[in-house]
Amino acid sequence: MPAEMKEDMWEVAQTKFDIPEQAKKWVFNKISHSWRNWKCVLKRKYYNPFSTVRELLHHCPNRVNRRQWVSLVKFWGSQAGKKLSKINAKNRAEQKMSHTGGTKSFARIRDEERARDPNGEAPDRITMFGVTHIRSDGRPVDQASKDALRQLDERVNQYPQNLRNSTVRNEIFTQVIGEDRRGRVRTFGLGVTPSDIYGPQASAVEARRMAKAERAQRIACEESVVTLKEQMDQMKIQMSQMETLLQRFTKSGQLSSFEPASDASSR
Repeated sequence: MPAEMKEDMWEVAQTKFDIPEQAKKWVFNKISHSWRNWKCVLKRKYYNPFSTVRELLHHCPNRVNRRQWVSLVKFWGSQAGKKLSKINAKNRAEQKMSHTGGTKSFARIRDEERARDPNGEAPDRITMFGVTHIRSDGRPVDQASKDALRQLDERVNQYPQNLRNSTVRNEIFTQVIGEDRRGRVRTFGLGVTPSDIYGPQASAVEARRMAKAERAQRIACEESVVTLKEQMDQMKIQMSQMETLLQRFTKSGQLSSFEPASDASSR
């Protein structure tokens, strides 16, 4: 969509809603998203059912300018249009997980979850994934979501409660769900970019530094878990040795021989 048309629509939106200037980027992204969806509807209803150019031009939608419809028909029938259609179809096929958000934005869902939290804290990405991929009856929306939720839960439970901080949980989310696509941040919705989350000046070098720091903290946490497990195993061995020794004393009668002496000394 031409930039000047977006500016015109921004002015229209301002006459109807009280929108701060900071929301302009989000509005533009929403316009682009709605425009792509509208073209998808047009193609499905008024282009795909017909095979000849004559039929296509005859069935121009009432809400579409005829000259614009002719341009759309020409583009969809061109090699470039067909190539783009194949790419989009492939991308849709690779999207294995859907979500339960519907028309509600991720920003709105995040605010609702923050309001429910006793401490007023915003949900992290694992929590948001669970909220948006589990139905109201408790069932995951699809098999891919079910598998992802299970993996997230298993990996989180590998850490003691006191080590499950936001850095560790975010690292787990990335391991299970995958790296974010360029210019997008999963569970934050339309219009949110990495710079919005990690800072306006976040460069590729800074992003790598932050990722390295997160990995280092995760490794430190994992090492702490290993150390705690080793200590617990050692304590179990010591307890087992003490029980064995106690049983030997009991069988040999040495334990009972200590009792009178103990009583006598106490008198």
